[in-house]
Amino acid sequence: MIYFIASSLDGRSADPSRGRDWLLDAGHRAVARHFDALDTVLMGQATYDAMRAGGVSGYPGKTTIVFSRTLNGGDHPGVWIIDSAPGPFVKDLRRAPGRGIGIVGDPIVLRYLLLDALVDRVVVAVHPLLLGGGEPFLPETGARTELHLEDVARDASGLVTLTYAVVPSALGDRAYTADEPAPVGS
Repeated sequence: MIYFIASSLDGRSADPSRGRDWLLDAGHRAVARHFDALDTVLMGQATYDAMRAGGVSGYPGKTTIVFSRTLNGGDHPGVWIIDSAPGPFVKDLRRAPGRGIGIVGDPIVLRYLLLDALVDRVVVAVHPLLLGGGEPFLPETGARTELHLEDVARDASGLVTLTYAVVPSALGDRAYTADEPAPVGS
């Protein structure tokens, strides 16, 4: 499973007003080689809502899965709405036949999938600007996750795409505790 995220140089995935108008088209092209190999895309409600605001509700040719406790699946044709914790659902999904699974832009969903040792790769498109505040591109997990740099690519716009492999943890699978419910989306 691959996590895709865009970031400003100061580590933000959205500006203070949750805007993402600063994203470069080059960022989308830079991750396309990974993205084309996927057949399933996961996201939380905040990412899905941002996509819908831009006139897109899913990815053609890919199964789009949104984690949300508030959306009604019947209101979103062509998109699977999952109202349960991401970890157990994704464990089952990974056992099913398919080409690959990606997570787009959702630090909350990523947090729980990292803690459950379900993320294999992290691809970050670092944009050449400082937002000065806003949403961090990676969540606090409370646990160390070691990464191994696999690739660095840059283009004329100044965008740098970093591809990391997640180093398997000695902690293995981590279950949620009663005092730490797993949210589904943001």
